[in-house]
Amino acid sequence: MCKHPLKSVHRTLIISICLLLLLPLTAHATEDIVWQPLQVDRLPDLNIPRLGHSVFCAGGEVVAAGGHTSGFVTTPTAEYYRDGAWHLMEMAYPHDQGGTAVMPTGQVMLFGGHEQALGIGQTFTLEIYDPATHSFKGYGCLEQKRCFANTLAMDSGRIVISGNWFRDDCIEVFDGSRQCLFAKPVAQNRRQPHIIRTDKDNAIIFSPEDFHADVFDTIIVDRLKGDPFTVPLFKTWRPISLLSGTHGACFVGNEAKGDYTSLIQVVRGDSLMAIAKVVGEDFSLLPTTHPIPMRSPWSRICWYAPIIADSSRSRAYIVGYGEEYPTDLGDHRFYVAAIDYLKTPAPITIYYSEPQDSAGRYFPVLTDGGDLMVVGGILHQNNNYDVAQTAFLLHVGEATGSWPLWVWIVFDSVLLLFTTSIIIVMLLRNRKHETQEESTEK
Repeated sequence: MCKHPLKSVHRTLIISICLLLLLPLTAHATEDIVWQPLQVDRLPDLNIPRLGHSVFCAGGEVVAAGGHTSGFVTTPTAEYYRDGAWHLMEMAYPHDQGGTAVMPTGQVMLFGGHEQALGIGQTFTLEIYDPATHSFKGYGCLEQKRCFANTLAMDSGRIVISGNWFRDDCIEVFDGSRQCLFAKPVAQNRRQPHIIRTDKDNAIIFSPEDFHADVFDTIIVDRLKGDPFTVPLFKTWRPISLLSGTHGACFVGNEAKGDYTSLIQVVRGDSLMAIAKVVGEDFSLLPTTHPIPMRSPWSRICWYAPIIADSSRSRAYIVGYGEEYPTDLGDHRFYVAAIDYLKTPAPITIYYSEPQDSAGRYFPVLTDGGDLMVVGGILHQNNNYDVAQTAFLLHVGEATGSWPLWVWIVFDSVLLLFTTSIIIVMLLRNRKHETQEESTEK
Protein backbone atom coordinates (compact mmCIF):
# COMPACT_ATOMS: atom_id res chain seq x y z
CA MET A 1 0.00 0.00 0.00
CA CYS A 2 1.33 3.41 -0.93
CA LYS A 3 2.20 5.94 1.81
CA HIS A 4 -0.33 8.77 1.89
CA PRO A 5 1.25 12.08 0.74
CA LEU A 6 -0.65 14.07 3.39
CA LYS A 7 1.43 12.45 6.15
CA SER A 8 4.67 14.05 4.96
CA VAL A 9 2.86 17.37 4.55
CA HIS A 10 1.66 17.17 8.14
CA ARG A 11 5.16 16.41 9.40
CA THR A 12 6.55 19.42 7.55
CA LEU A 13 3.74 21.60 8.85
CA ILE A 14 4.27 20.50 12.45
CA ILE A 15 8.03 21.10 12.29
CA SER A 16 7.51 24.53 10.68
CA ILE A 17 5.00 25.59 13.33
CA CYS A 18 7.28 24.47 16.16
CA LEU A 19 10.13 26.49 14.70
CA LEU A 20 7.79 29.46 14.32
CA LEU A 21 6.84 29.21 17.98
CA LEU A 22 10.47 29.34 19.02
CA LEU A 23 11.33 32.41 16.95
CA PRO A 24 9.91 35.11 19.28
CA LEU A 25 11.66 33.71 22.35
CA THR A 26 14.87 33.20 20.42
CA ALA A 27 14.80 36.78 19.13
CA HIS A 28 14.30 38.10 22.65
CA ALA A 29 17.06 35.92 24.09
CA THR A 30 19.75 36.86 21.59
CA GLU A 31 20.20 40.25 23.28
CA ASP A 32 20.66 41.88 19.89
CA ILE A 33 20.35 45.64 19.92
CA VAL A 34 16.90 46.94 19.05
CA TRP A 35 17.23 49.83 16.55
CA GLN A 36 14.15 51.96 16.00
CA PRO A 37 13.61 55.08 13.88
CA LEU A 38 13.29 58.35 15.78
CA GLN A 39 10.91 61.10 14.72
CA VAL A 40 12.61 64.51 14.91
CA ASP A 41 10.90 67.85 14.33
CA ARG A 42 12.93 70.91 13.46
CA LEU A 43 11.50 73.79 15.47
CA PRO A 44 11.78 77.50 14.64
CA ASP A 45 15.31 78.82 15.08
CA LEU A 46 16.42 80.71 18.17
CA ASN A 47 16.59 84.47 17.94
CA ILE A 48 20.31 84.26 18.79
CA PRO A 49 22.81 81.44 18.11
CA ARG A 50 23.97 80.01 21.46
CA LEU A 51 26.64 77.84 23.03
CA GLY A 52 27.59 77.57 26.71
CA HIS A 53 24.02 78.48 27.62
CA SER A 54 21.69 76.92 30.19
CA VAL A 55 18.64 75.00 28.99
CA PHE A 56 15.87 74.14 31.44
CA CYS A 57 12.12 73.61 31.67
CA ALA A 58 10.30 76.07 33.93
CA GLY A 59 6.61 76.87 34.05
CA GLY A 60 6.00 74.27 31.35
CA GLU A 61 8.27 76.12 28.90
CA VAL A 62 11.77 75.35 27.64
CA VAL A 63 14.16 78.24 28.25
CA ALA A 64 17.61 78.85 26.72
CA ALA A 65 19.50 81.39 28.85
CA GLY A 66 22.84 83.11 28.41
CA GLY A 67 25.87 81.50 26.81
CA HIS A 68 27.89 83.04 24.02
CA THR A 69 26.84 83.76 20.47
CA SER A 70 28.65 83.95 17.14
CA GLY A 71 32.15 85.36 17.47
CA PHE A 72 32.53 83.91 21.01
CA VAL A 73 30.78 86.97 22.51
CA THR A 74 28.75 86.60 25.74
CA THR A 75 25.06 87.48 25.55
CA PRO A 76 22.91 88.68 28.51
CA THR A 77 19.74 87.39 26.86
CA ALA A 78 17.42 84.41 27.17
CA GLU A 79 14.44 83.09 25.23
CA TYR A 80 11.52 80.82 26.00
CA TYR A 81 9.55 78.59 23.61
CA ARG A 82 5.79 79.01 23.49
CA ASP A 83 3.12 78.84 20.77
CA GLY A 84 5.62 77.71 18.16
CA ALA A 85 8.06 80.60 18.59
CA TRP A 86 11.04 81.71 20.68
CA HIS A 87 10.46 84.88 22.73
CA LEU A 88 13.49 86.99 23.63
CA MET A 89 14.16 88.24 27.18
CA GLU A 90 16.85 90.39 28.83
CA MET A 91 18.83 88.90 31.71
CA ALA A 92 20.40 90.76 34.59
CA TYR A 93 23.89 89.40 33.74
CA PRO A 94 25.56 87.27 31.06
CA HIS A 95 26.24 83.67 32.05
CA ASP A 96 28.52 81.93 29.56
CA GLN A 97 29.38 78.43 30.86
CA GLY A 98 27.54 79.34 34.06
CA GLY A 99 25.48 77.19 36.39
CA THR A 100 21.74 76.64 36.79
CA ALA A 101 19.44 75.15 39.41
CA VAL A 102 15.66 74.79 39.33
CA MET A 103 14.49 75.61 42.85
CA PRO A 104 11.57 73.99 44.74
CA THR A 105 9.58 77.21 44.20
CA GLY A 106 9.70 76.68 40.44
CA GLN A 107 12.00 79.65 40.02
CA VAL A 108 15.46 79.14 38.55
CA MET A 109 18.82 80.29 39.89
CA LEU A 110 21.52 81.19 37.34
CA PHE A 111 25.05 82.11 38.34
CA GLY A 112 28.67 82.56 37.37
CA GLY A 113 30.18 82.15 33.94
CA HIS A 114 32.95 83.79 31.95
CA GLU A 115 33.60 87.44 32.73
CA GLN A 116 34.59 88.38 29.16
CA ALA A 117 34.29 87.22 25.57
CA LEU A 118 36.52 84.39 24.33
CA GLY A 119 35.91 82.43 27.54
CA ILE A 120 38.08 84.64 29.75
CA GLY A 121 37.70 84.92 33.53
CA GLN A 122 34.90 84.06 35.97
CA THR A 123 32.13 86.00 37.72
CA PHE A 124 30.37 86.22 41.11
CA THR A 125 26.96 87.14 39.66
CA LEU A 126 23.75 85.37 40.69
CA GLU A 127 20.19 86.00 39.52
CA ILE A 128 16.71 84.48 39.73
CA TYR A 129 14.38 83.74 36.82
CA ASP A 130 10.61 83.81 37.46
CA PRO A 131 8.73 81.84 34.77
CA ALA A 132 5.41 83.35 35.85
CA THR A 133 6.55 86.84 34.80
CA HIS A 134 9.32 85.88 32.34
CA SER A 135 11.68 88.15 34.22
CA PHE A 136 15.23 88.00 35.59
CA LYS A 137 16.30 89.72 38.78
CA GLY A 138 19.82 90.26 40.10
CA TYR A 139 19.71 88.59 43.48
CA GLY A 140 23.06 88.08 45.14
CA CYS A 141 26.53 86.73 44.72
CA LEU A 142 28.54 83.54 44.89
CA GLU A 143 31.04 82.88 47.65
CA GLN A 144 33.71 82.89 44.95
CA LYS A 145 33.99 83.45 41.19
CA ARG A 146 33.06 80.42 39.12
CA CYS A 147 32.42 78.97 35.70
CA PHE A 148 32.02 75.32 34.65
CA ALA A 149 30.31 74.66 38.01
CA ASN A 150 27.51 72.27 38.83
CA THR A 151 24.61 72.29 41.27
CA LEU A 152 22.32 70.01 43.23
CA ALA A 153 19.01 70.97 44.84
CA MET A 154 18.65 69.21 48.21
CA ASP A 155 15.39 68.07 49.81
CA SER A 156 15.64 71.02 52.21
CA GLY A 157 15.66 73.47 49.30
CA ARG A 158 19.33 74.32 49.77
CA ILE A 159 21.47 74.23 46.63
CA VAL A 160 24.97 72.74 46.67
CA ILE A 161 27.45 74.38 44.27
CA SER A 162 30.91 73.16 43.27
CA GLY A 163 33.31 73.20 40.32
CA ASN A 164 35.48 75.81 38.62
CA TRP A 165 37.74 76.50 35.65
CA PHE A 166 41.37 77.64 36.03
CA ARG A 167 40.54 78.86 39.54
CA ASP A 168 40.46 77.17 42.95
CA ASP A 169 37.28 75.36 43.86
CA CYS A 170 35.32 74.81 47.08
CA ILE A 171 31.85 73.62 48.11
CA GLU A 172 29.32 76.35 48.83
CA VAL A 173 25.61 76.38 49.56
CA PHE A 174 22.77 78.68 48.49
CA ASP A 175 20.01 78.78 51.10
CA GLY A 176 17.87 81.59 49.67
CA SER A 177 19.87 84.44 51.15
CA ARG A 178 21.69 87.07 49.12
CA GLN A 179 25.10 85.54 49.77
CA CYS A 180 26.10 81.94 49.13
CA LEU A 181 27.86 80.38 52.12
CA PHE A 182 31.19 78.55 52.16
CA ALA A 183 30.63 74.92 53.19
CA LYS A 184 34.06 73.25 53.03
CA PRO A 185 37.22 72.91 50.92
CA VAL A 186 37.52 70.20 48.27
CA ALA A 187 39.98 67.33 48.08
CA GLN A 188 40.43 67.94 44.33
CA ASN A 189 39.87 71.07 42.23
CA ARG A 190 37.35 69.96 39.63
CA ARG A 191 35.73 71.10 36.40
CA GLN A 192 31.98 70.51 36.04
CA PRO A 193 31.70 67.81 38.73
CA HIS A 194 29.01 65.21 39.25
CA ILE A 195 26.99 66.02 42.40
CA ILE A 196 24.77 63.21 43.71
CA ARG A 197 22.33 63.03 46.59
CA THR A 198 23.13 60.25 49.03
CA ASP A 199 20.71 61.14 51.81
CA LYS A 200 18.19 63.79 52.78
CA ASP A 201 20.90 66.30 53.67
CA ASN A 202 24.09 64.86 52.22
CA ALA A 203 25.74 64.62 48.80
CA ILE A 204 28.91 63.40 47.11
CA ILE A 205 30.99 65.32 44.56
CA PHE A 206 33.51 63.95 42.02
CA SER A 207 34.84 64.40 38.50
CA PRO A 208 37.24 62.60 36.15
CA GLU A 209 38.97 65.93 35.35
CA ASP A 210 40.64 68.74 37.27
CA PHE A 211 40.01 72.45 36.70
CA HIS A 212 42.44 72.44 33.75
CA ALA A 213 40.60 69.50 32.10
CA ASP A 214 43.50 67.16 32.91
CA VAL A 215 42.48 63.62 33.83
CA PHE A 216 42.95 62.54 37.46
CA ASP A 217 45.08 59.46 38.09
CA THR A 218 42.91 58.73 41.14
CA ILE A 219 39.39 60.09 41.52
CA ILE A 220 38.64 61.27 45.05
CA VAL A 221 35.01 61.69 46.10
CA ASP A 222 34.11 64.55 48.45
CA ARG A 223 31.20 64.39 50.86
CA LEU A 224 29.16 67.45 51.75
CA LYS A 225 29.18 66.01 55.26
CA GLY A 226 32.03 63.65 56.05
CA ASP A 227 35.51 62.76 54.86
CA PRO A 228 36.58 62.13 51.24
CA PHE A 229 36.81 58.54 49.95
CA THR A 230 37.60 56.55 46.80
CA VAL A 231 35.33 54.28 44.77
CA PRO A 232 36.59 50.78 43.77
CA LEU A 233 34.53 50.88 40.54
CA PHE A 234 36.50 53.93 39.37
CA LYS A 235 39.67 51.83 39.15
CA THR A 236 38.31 50.15 36.01
CA TRP A 237 35.45 52.43 34.96
CA ARG A 238 35.53 56.24 34.93
CA PRO A 239 32.59 58.65 35.09
CA ILE A 240 32.06 60.68 31.93
CA SER A 241 33.12 64.32 31.65
CA LEU A 242 30.20 66.72 31.66
CA LEU A 243 29.28 69.63 29.43
CA SER A 244 28.66 73.08 30.88
CA GLY A 245 25.31 73.58 32.52
CA THR A 246 24.53 69.87 32.83
CA HIS A 247 23.74 67.99 35.99
CA GLY A 248 26.04 65.21 37.04
CA ALA A 249 23.53 62.48 37.73
CA CYS A 250 20.11 61.21 36.88
CA PHE A 251 18.05 60.81 40.05
CA VAL A 252 15.72 57.80 39.81
CA GLY A 253 14.98 57.28 43.51
CA ASN A 254 12.08 58.26 45.74
CA GLU A 255 12.79 60.76 48.51
CA ALA A 256 9.50 59.97 50.28
CA LYS A 257 10.62 56.34 50.68
CA GLY A 258 14.20 57.24 51.55
CA ASP A 259 15.45 55.85 48.23
CA TYR A 260 18.39 57.89 46.96
CA THR A 261 19.34 56.14 43.73
CA SER A 262 21.02 57.83 40.78
CA LEU A 263 22.44 56.73 37.44
CA ILE A 264 25.59 57.96 35.69
CA GLN A 265 27.49 56.88 32.59
CA VAL A 266 30.88 55.29 33.05
CA VAL A 267 33.42 54.45 30.37
CA ARG A 268 36.36 52.11 29.94
CA GLY A 269 38.72 53.59 27.41
CA ASP A 270 36.94 55.02 24.38
CA SER A 271 35.21 51.84 23.26
CA LEU A 272 33.00 50.79 26.19
CA MET A 273 30.21 52.63 27.98
CA ALA A 274 27.97 51.33 30.78
CA ILE A 275 25.53 52.65 33.36
CA ALA A 276 26.58 52.88 36.99
CA LYS A 277 23.92 52.69 39.67
CA VAL A 278 24.64 54.79 42.74
CA VAL A 279 22.64 53.90 45.86
CA GLY A 280 23.76 56.17 48.65
CA GLU A 281 27.53 55.83 48.40
CA ASP A 282 27.49 52.34 46.85
CA PHE A 283 28.56 52.23 43.17
CA SER A 284 27.83 49.23 40.93
CA LEU A 285 27.14 48.55 37.26
CA LEU A 286 23.48 48.43 36.27
CA PRO A 287 22.76 45.04 34.61
CA THR A 288 21.50 45.64 31.06
CA THR A 289 20.36 43.34 28.28
CA HIS A 290 23.35 44.40 26.19
CA PRO A 291 26.10 47.05 26.23
CA ILE A 292 25.49 50.54 24.94
CA PRO A 293 26.68 50.41 21.31
CA MET A 294 29.53 52.69 20.32
CA ARG A 295 28.86 52.28 16.60
CA SER A 296 25.73 52.38 14.47
CA PRO A 297 25.25 50.84 11.01
CA TRP A 298 26.43 54.21 9.65
CA SER A 299 29.18 55.59 11.89
CA ARG A 300 30.71 55.82 15.34
CA ILE A 301 28.36 57.17 18.04
CA CYS A 302 29.48 59.88 20.45
CA TRP A 303 27.27 59.69 23.54
CA TYR A 304 27.94 63.23 24.72
CA ALA A 305 25.01 64.05 27.01
CA PRO A 306 24.38 62.95 30.61
CA ILE A 307 21.47 60.70 31.54
CA ILE A 308 18.02 62.28 31.73
CA ALA A 309 15.22 60.38 33.50
CA ASP A 310 11.51 60.46 32.84
CA SER A 311 10.16 59.12 36.15
CA SER A 312 6.59 58.95 34.78
CA ARG A 313 7.73 56.26 32.32
CA SER A 314 10.59 54.78 34.39
CA ARG A 315 12.88 55.42 31.45
CA ALA A 316 16.23 57.16 31.19
CA TYR A 317 17.71 58.64 28.03
CA ILE A 318 21.20 59.35 26.68
CA VAL A 319 21.60 61.47 23.55
CA GLY A 320 24.44 61.10 21.06
CA TYR A 321 25.38 61.96 17.50
CA GLY A 322 27.15 60.20 14.68
CA GLU A 323 30.79 61.02 14.09
CA GLU A 324 33.98 59.67 12.59
CA TYR A 325 36.77 60.88 14.86
CA PRO A 326 39.03 62.77 14.22
CA THR A 327 37.56 63.98 10.92
CA ASP A 328 34.13 64.68 12.51
CA LEU A 329 32.51 63.81 9.18
CA GLY A 330 29.88 61.55 10.69
CA ASP A 331 26.34 60.85 9.61
CA HIS A 332 24.89 63.84 11.55
CA ARG A 333 22.12 61.73 13.04
CA PHE A 334 20.67 62.01 16.51
CA TYR A 335 20.88 58.82 18.57
CA VAL A 336 18.95 58.15 21.77
CA ALA A 337 19.64 55.24 24.08
CA ALA A 338 16.53 54.48 26.14
CA ILE A 339 17.04 52.47 29.35
CA ASP A 340 14.09 50.90 31.17
CA TYR A 341 15.95 51.09 34.45
CA LEU A 342 13.45 49.38 36.77
CA LYS A 343 13.67 46.05 34.91
CA THR A 344 16.39 43.47 35.56
CA PRO A 345 18.30 43.31 33.35
CA ALA A 346 17.39 46.74 32.03
CA PRO A 347 16.42 46.65 28.33
CA ILE A 348 18.19 49.18 26.11
CA THR A 349 16.59 50.45 22.91
CA ILE A 350 18.49 52.62 20.44
CA TYR A 351 16.64 55.24 18.41
CA TYR A 352 18.18 56.90 15.36
CA SER A 353 17.08 59.88 13.27
CA GLU A 354 17.62 60.83 9.68
CA PRO A 355 20.72 63.04 9.17
CA GLN A 356 20.30 66.57 10.59
CA ASP A 357 23.13 68.59 9.09
CA SER A 358 22.21 71.86 10.82
CA ALA A 359 21.85 70.40 14.32
CA GLY A 360 24.08 71.57 17.12
CA ARG A 361 25.48 69.21 19.73
CA TYR A 362 24.20 70.20 23.14
CA PHE A 363 22.71 68.58 26.18
CA PRO A 364 18.96 67.93 25.87
CA VAL A 365 16.14 68.95 28.19
CA LEU A 366 13.09 66.83 29.03
CA THR A 367 9.89 68.65 28.12
CA ASP A 368 6.64 68.39 30.07
CA GLY A 369 5.33 66.25 27.22
CA GLY A 370 8.03 63.63 27.80
CA ASP A 371 10.07 64.45 24.69
CA LEU A 372 13.64 65.74 24.44
CA MET A 373 14.62 69.15 23.04
CA VAL A 374 18.10 70.05 21.79
CA VAL A 375 18.61 73.82 21.52
CA GLY A 376 21.64 75.58 20.01
CA GLY A 377 25.06 74.06 20.67
CA ILE A 378 28.31 73.45 18.87
CA LEU A 379 28.26 72.71 15.16
CA HIS A 380 30.23 70.01 13.38
CA GLN A 381 33.05 72.48 12.71
CA ASN A 382 33.66 72.12 16.45
CA ASN A 383 34.59 75.71 17.30
CA ASN A 384 33.30 78.39 19.67
CA TYR A 385 32.95 81.11 17.02
CA ASP A 386 30.31 79.63 14.71
CA VAL A 387 27.53 78.15 16.86
CA ALA A 388 24.09 76.68 16.21
CA GLN A 389 20.83 78.61 16.15
CA THR A 390 18.63 75.58 15.55
CA ALA A 391 16.24 73.72 17.84
CA PHE A 392 15.00 70.14 17.48
CA LEU A 393 12.33 68.08 19.24
CA LEU A 394 13.14 64.38 19.63
CA HIS A 395 9.94 62.38 20.02
CA VAL A 396 10.67 59.80 22.70
CA GLY A 397 7.60 60.40 24.88
CA GLU A 398 5.46 57.83 23.10
CA ALA A 399 8.35 55.59 22.07
CA THR A 400 8.36 52.03 23.32
CA GLY A 401 11.13 49.51 23.28
CA SER A 402 11.08 45.80 22.67
CA TRP A 403 8.29 43.84 24.31
CA PRO A 404 9.04 42.45 27.79
CA LEU A 405 9.46 38.71 28.25
CA TRP A 406 6.00 38.18 29.80
CA VAL A 407 4.37 39.54 26.63
CA TRP A 408 6.30 37.03 24.54
CA ILE A 409 5.28 34.21 26.93
CA VAL A 410 1.57 35.11 26.70
CA PHE A 411 1.88 35.49 22.93
CA ASP A 412 3.61 32.12 22.62
CA SER A 413 1.03 30.40 24.88
CA VAL A 414 -1.92 31.67 22.84
CA LEU A 415 -0.20 30.82 19.56
CA LEU A 416 0.70 27.36 20.88
CA LEU A 417 -2.89 26.59 21.86
CA PHE A 418 -4.18 27.85 18.53
CA THR A 419 -1.70 25.91 16.41
CA THR A 420 -2.05 22.77 18.53
CA SER A 421 -5.80 22.84 17.95
CA ILE A 422 -5.26 23.16 14.21
CA ILE A 423 -2.79 20.26 14.19
CA ILE A 424 -5.18 18.01 16.17
CA VAL A 425 -8.06 18.80 13.82
CA MET A 426 -5.90 18.11 10.76
CA LEU A 427 -4.61 14.84 12.22
CA LEU A 428 -8.15 13.69 13.02
CA ARG A 429 -9.30 14.51 9.51
CA ASN A 430 -6.30 12.66 8.08
CA ARG A 431 -7.05 9.65 10.29
CA LYS A 432 -10.66 9.66 9.12
CA HIS A 433 -9.52 9.90 5.51
CA GLU A 434 -7.12 6.93 5.96
CA THR A 435 -9.89 4.86 7.59
CA GLN A 436 -12.17 5.53 4.65
CA GLU A 437 -9.43 4.51 2.22
CA GLU A 438 -8.83 1.26 4.09
CA SER A 439 -12.58 0.49 3.99
CA THR A 440 -12.66 1.13 0.24
CA GLU A 441 -9.68 -1.16 -0.40
CA LYS A 442 -11.37 -3.96 1.54
